[in-house]
Amino acid sequence: MFLINQDPAPNNIDVRTRKQLDALVRQWMFSTMSKDLMLTVLKSGKTARDLWERLKALIQDNKGTRAATLESKFVNLKFTDCSDIDDYCDKLKAISDRLQDLEFPMDDKRLVIQLINGLPPEYDTVASLISQTMPSFEAAWA
Repeated sequence: MFLINQDPAPNNIDVRTRKQLDALVRQWMFSTMSKDLMLTVLKSGKTARDLWERLKALIQDNKGTRAATLESKFVNLKFTDCSDIDDYCDKLKAISDRLQDLEFPMDDKRLVIQLINGLPPEYDTVASLISQTMPSFEAAWA
């Protein structure tokens, strides 16, 4: 989209229409972000492109911090923090997926190991069986 990237504007769009489109894109961007984020990027510029560049910089600069926070949540998540085994596995998988989105992928074996490590003592027999066979995360979950 020419309003947020380096592409030239189409020839058939006049300055007034371009300004209207820019205002519409900025409005859409603001409607999809939290109030705190909006207040942070509001100062960054007057055009949709300025806002977009500021958002990109914020997100890219923040990847490592967010990944570290998620990693900590992952290794500290225990079955006892969850309502049942499905909730526990859902949370492990969700954190893993979020790390993947931040370009910090996690392999299936690591998910299985954390699944085992977070189980309480009454699941020792199951944990032992899973660790001996090292099935996929989905199979261990089942």
